[in-house]
Amino acid sequence: FITTVNNITTQNFIGMKLGDVDDTYNPVHNRSVTDTVSFYIKNQQVINENIIKVPVYTKGFKDVAAFQFSIQWAPSMLSYVGIGSQYINLDINAGVSNIVNGQLNLVWLEALAKGYSVADDESLFYLTFEVKGKARSSTDVMIYSSPTTPIEVVTSDFKLLKYNLEKGKISYSTLSSLSDQLPDKTLISASPNPFVLSTNISIVS
Repeated sequence: FITTVNNITTQNFIGMKLGDVDDTYNPVHNRSVTDTVSFYIKNQQVINENIIKVPVYTKGFKDVAAFQFSIQWAPSMLSYVGIGSQYINLDINAGVSNIVNGQLNLVWLEALAKGYSVADDESLFYLTFEVKGKARSSTDVMIYSSPTTPIEVVTSDFKLLKYNLEKGKISYSTLSSLSDQLPDKTLISASPNPFVLSTNISIVS
């Protein structure tokens, strides 16, 4: 299922036999592009957290039997910990041979090649990272088509789906770095004080 590339060795892959045993399957006739599926990552503001989860959301994930693509981020900002999903049928294979460079190759194949559907705008799976970046640092987390794992999404009847991709930005801050960004304020007074229902507070910049 993963497209092979010349001059690359020791690569793991998953193969799937398509068609009859007499080799009558014709990929040109049987793998026409049909509907569109979307994968996207939302922006996150991380404050004083060492371990975070980055969900990958989807839309149009209907009757899907297999998918593959790569995800990339800045390794100076995030360190990969693991992958998980709320769906028990999504046992995703993660290739970590290039993880030091912030690249993860993902392949999923439904065990019986049956279609699987997920509601629109639900989290398909999530990545767990350790935050390594300094305060006020950020990185894009991007789904893309790499040479070793070009993007493909296939339905149960072996139709290719078109796809839309949207990256997300993970920004890291500490409480002290956030307070440094706020302008200085001076609290004057509250009048009347004490009060029952309301009072006025004056703040001077």
